[in-house]
Amino acid sequence: MQLLKESSDKPDQSLWVYKKQIDLLYHDMPFAILSTAVVVFLLFLFLSDSGSLPSLTVWFSMFCIVIVFRAISSWMYSSKKKRNRVNYQKAESFYVIGVILTGGLWGSVGLWLFPQVDLEGKILLFIVIVAIAAASNTTMIYRRSPVYIFTGLVILPMVLGVIISDFPNSFAISIAMLVYMIFLLRTSTGFYNSNEKMLYLQEESIKNSHKLLIQREKAELANQAKSEFLSLMSHELRTPLNTVLGLNELQLLDRADPLTAKQRKRAIKINDAGHHLLSLVNDVLDFSRIETGEIEVTTSAIDSEVVLRDALKLVEGKAKSKKIKFYIEETAKCNWVLADYTRLKQVLVNLLDNAVKYNKEGGSVTVSFKSDAGSHIRISVSDTGYGIPDHLKGKLFIPFSRLNAEHMGIEGTGIGLSYSKQLVELMEGRIGMESRQGQGSCFWIELRKSKKPENSLNRPVPLSQSVSEDNEPTPAHGVKLLLAEDNLVNQEVAVEMLEQSGFEVDVANNGEQALEALAKERYDLVLMDCEMPVMDGFTATALFRIRENEKKLPQTPIIALTAHAVEGVREKCIANGMNDFLAKPFSYDDITTKVTQWASANSNHCSVMKPEENNWNEALNNDVQAEHQHDATRSNSQQTQALVLDKNVLDKLQTKQKYRERDLVNRVVKLYLKQTPKMLEELEDANKQSNNEALVHIAHTLKSSSLTVGAMRLAEVCRKLEEHGPDGQIEDVLIENLPQYYSAVKEALEGVLEENE
Repeated sequence: MQLLKESSDKPDQSLWVYKKQIDLLYHDMPFAILSTAVVVFLLFLFLSDSGSLPSLTVWFSMFCIVIVFRAISSWMYSSKKKRNRVNYQKAESFYVIGVILTGGLWGSVGLWLFPQVDLEGKILLFIVIVAIAAASNTTMIYRRSPVYIFTGLVILPMVLGVIISDFPNSFAISIAMLVYMIFLLRTSTGFYNSNEKMLYLQEESIKNSHKLLIQREKAELANQAKSEFLSLMSHELRTPLNTVLGLNELQLLDRADPLTAKQRKRAIKINDAGHHLLSLVNDVLDFSRIETGEIEVTTSAIDSEVVLRDALKLVEGKAKSKKIKFYIEETAKCNWVLADYTRLKQVLVNLLDNAVKYNKEGGSVTVSFKSDAGSHIRISVSDTGYGIPDHLKGKLFIPFSRLNAEHMGIEGTGIGLSYSKQLVELMEGRIGMESRQGQGSCFWIELRKSKKPENSLNRPVPLSQSVSEDNEPTPAHGVKLLLAEDNLVNQEVAVEMLEQSGFEVDVANNGEQALEALAKERYDLVLMDCEMPVMDGFTATALFRIRENEKKLPQTPIIALTAHAVEGVREKCIANGMNDFLAKPFSYDDITTKVTQWASANSNHCSVMKPEENNWNEALNNDVQAEHQHDATRSNSQQTQALVLDKNVLDKLQTKQKYRERDLVNRVVKLYLKQTPKMLEELEDANKQSNNEALVHIAHTLKSSSLTVGAMRLAEVCRKLEEHGPDGQIEDVLIENLPQYYSAVKEALEGVLEENE
């Protein structure tokens, strides 16, 4: 017999096919055993009175033994298959042995039993042999050797039996039997080849599916890494942008020490460029979030007219510069829709911004509300701009497609419309456009109509026919605020913005100090940073709410203030009792408007609004999911590592006379020199105790402080500690060199203090 060699002789691709073929043989084996047993038993009954009972009994007994052997082989294979311990070469050998024994016993019918029985018995045996040979093609075709061996063992002995016995037309029947055998072998070969080809294709399909799965996982990991990188970089960009934009805005607003005309012109350009950079960061981050499915929408009944009013505030400045007017056409009786406030506002801001950017100077933008006969409201934004050529309309909603805007000097990322389309679809709406080149464009969105809730808030002031009027914030006087913020630069920016609006501001450096201040004095409002040392803003707010409830005090509004939002921060703020959210970087208008809104409500003894009634998602959308794990100086690490003190950083802190007469540089430097030695001791203790969590927190705080005063090399070391701290892979030399680095910084800073005296 010819046994197939073990798969070690096969190429890798045929190994799976070989194993699958053996599986198929044993899969059909129980049916083959059962059918063989039935045929053998019936044959024994029919031929028992033919006069050849002794020979028939021996044949029947031997067949029973073979059937038991094959049944045991099948059971053993199934048992080992479940435990994944099959030796496929041995399994094939046992199968072929069973085939040889079975075929040999069927072959003995032609040489042994066939000559002994009468004509009727011969005809019966002849039919059985022909049928058995044909049946083997249905259960043994998965391997060549079993079906070839079995067919030969069954047919050839019968051919000899027909020739040597006294059977009518024996020669012709013998020739016919040989032809039949050739036909069976040819058919079984064709079945085998087809089945083998199918298995090869199946194997290839499985391999390709596996490769696709791996590639998809790699792509998802790469996309996740990209999103994390964008989040990290977005946060790192936002933090310095908050300082740059805030201080620049303070310079523009400073009436005590006004800028010259030339300086003011430069400051305005800085402001425009900074806000443009911030918008690009937001665009890329938002698109990345929705691309990875991180953005979810929560639809509720909202007044689309109110959302439009808020969106117009964000684009009216750009419209003024191009002398573009906005007009509102209200044709719908009720403008309430089922949507997500923040996402709808983003869409409207994008459409309005495009209507301004691609408009002609002195043009106009018209917004209309129309209710169809069904269950939708259409909001349309039409402009008098240049229009869109027909050949470019198909590319409108493709990401990063700018439609030749770069040749028109129009800045942007080209993802706004694509992002808007996805947001609208998440709200189960539609977006579309109509445009004629040279006549302008009309972009529209359709959202599901909603009834006005019975307990809805009072409707704000209606939209005017033209919303290009100047709106100056009303100065606040006699309103006392508490600012809980650990970053000194952000303290300075927020305090000066608020004080220039007439607010009185006290400062706490952490949540514990905030609680102490709140215990001593009643404040109209609290601005609470979420991430602070000693005690974070969440804990401080929760403890303060407990204190208010115990003493039955009226609730003080608390606004979350951070440039560091994580997934679930909205729920965490609500759970800890915060009322609203202000994301960094914030502008003068952002912080003064938010504070004025809440301080006014509190002073008028209004009930504190529920968090759901505030624009939580708007604030969260302007923040990022990130950690301070990569320092902003990392891209130029070789230079920063050699820099003990960058005096340019300190110079930026005194680019203008402060609203309150105090030397910010001296105060910050003295505070840094006072706190850093203690932090170095705590850092060393945390390292000795292998307290990685404390080490990372201290390193992060020291890094931030060092960057504030310009201690770049020390900040770089802290960055490395912060980066490698969580997994405990910290080089001892980094900790050991910290005092030396600090000594150099201390000497340089003491020189700065002497120069300022």
